Formats: sequence, structure tokens, C-alpha cells
Amino acid sequence: MRGMNATVIGLAIAALCAAGCRTQKKSPAPPPPQPQMVEVSFTLGRIVRINSEHGYVVMQCVSLPSLGEAATVWREDQAVGRLLVNGPLRPPFAVADILQGEPMAGDHVRVTRIRPAETKDGGAQ
Repeated sequence: MRGMNATVIGLAIAALCAAGCRTQKKSPAPPPPQPQMVEVSFTLGRIVRINSEHGYVVMQCVSLPSLGEAATVWREDQAVGRLLVNGPLRPPFAVADILQGEPMAGDHVRVTRIRPAETKDGGAQ
């Protein structure tokens, strides 16, 4: 009888241990790696009108900027001013406040944006 009790107790302990192992939570999968980000600078458009009295410019844009986006004014190969896009945005035109410098009609407007780096196969990471 004593051997039988030991066997029953042993089996009960083994069953509890096995059940405990089965109900353990799996650790969550690690998050995917964050893509590397790079700064990309490109020409947004050119200045077509200036209102010096009220301190804004009208730009003709290849790609419309976002409201609140900062931009740099370039004349030839030199930065000559800073703008802040405040709207309205009416394709292909955008209005921006002059923050710094004295932009002229014909000056190019460039922005810098942060984007995912491209992989060797040409796609984003």
C-alpha cells in the first residue's frame, strides 16, 4: 500500500508539473528592427511672388509642402533665407512667411525631410 501511495503521489506531482509547463506564457516576439532614417534634401519649387510689406512669398511647387514645414531659400548655390510654410496651399502654389533673408523671384526653395534609408534592392528598410 505504501508503494502504491508513493506512486500515486509521484504521478500527481508529475501531472502538476506537466500542466504548469503547458500553461506558461510565451515571451512576446521581439519588435521588428527600426528602419534607419536619413535626411533627404530636395528642391520644392521656386519663388514667383514676394510681398515684402507683409513678409511672405508665393512659391510654385513641384511637390506641395506640409503646413508648418521649414524651407531654405537658395540663390545659385548659396542659402539666402528661411521660410515657414503657413498656407494657403493651392496646387501648384504655396504661401510661406519670410523668417530670414530677402528672397527674390526665381530663387529656389529647398526642404530637408527625414525618410527611411533605402536597401540594396531599392526598397525602404
